Amino acid sequence: MNVTTFAKVAIFSIICNHNRHIHNQNHYLCIMQDNITSLPPEIITLTNERGLFAATTCRGGTAYDTDAYSGFSLCHYSGDNETHFNKCHNQLAEWCAIEPEKIFVPRQTHSPNVTTITQENLADNRPDNCDALVTRMPGIIIGINTADCVPVLMYDRENGVIAAAHAGWRGAIEGIIKNTINAMIRLKADSASIKAIICPAICSNCFEVGEEVASLFTENRVIRHGHLRPHVDLPGYVKDCIENEGLIPQNILLTKECTRCQPMKYFSARASGIKSGRNYSFIMLRKHCDEACGDCS
Repeated sequence: MNVTTFAKVAIFSIICNHNRHIHNQNHYLCIMQDNITSLPPEIITLTNERGLFAATTCRGGTAYDTDAYSGFSLCHYSGDNETHFNKCHNQLAEWCAIEPEKIFVPRQTHSPNVTTITQENLADNRPDNCDALVTRMPGIIIGINTADCVPVLMYDRENGVIAAAHAGWRGAIEGIIKNTINAMIRLKADSASIKAIICPAICSNCFEVGEEVASLFTENRVIRHGHLRPHVDLPGYVKDCIENEGLIPQNILLTKECTRCQPMKYFSARASGIKSGRNYSFIMLRKHCDEACGDCS
């Protein structure tokens, strides 16, 4: 083989490998669409519809009870070290075939504040002082962190609008759900088309509160019998808030898992203290795949 032929073969090989890499990336998006068994145990799929993917994380197989941050955690402000956060951040990017800078992790403050992600603020993937993210931009992940509070993922697939909201008891009382849905509607979502997923959170048996907190909730979500102090059904109250904004009850999925009851599966502040890891609930609109891997928008 002469030098010219060898050079042509080498160039052809490089092009083929590059195209194979692009195809594999797109194929991974197809796998997320059609074969969720390929995802690691740290990712719990909640919906895997055409053009959309939503999930929550759990601690995974590396958690142990002497380290409140062990396992998968994507929270940069609860006391975890930066090395662990960066490792988990990069892992999620790899699993979802997305660039790390396209994963949005807000600095939550138990507020009713909502941030809408647009092209103008796309560079700020750690928005401050907000407890919900809304967008219609494909190809990015938006999510929120919780460790007993209620994570809510919402989407109008027909109109291409998604949201992730953190509803602790303060935020729930102050209107984080109403504000999030209103922000979705401003982006042309239709309340009749919006679907909501209430992700794992603390259950009413575990959520003991003082009377000063219980009195803020509707009485149907307060349990006063069988306990020395009042208990609140926070996921149920959040579901009521969602229905009050006009969502169809059949479009609301309430998961039954309790974070406090399963502290080795999910991070729980009531079990481990506030200086602990967090569960990241997230949602993304997929970009259209190219012709190399077929039609899997």
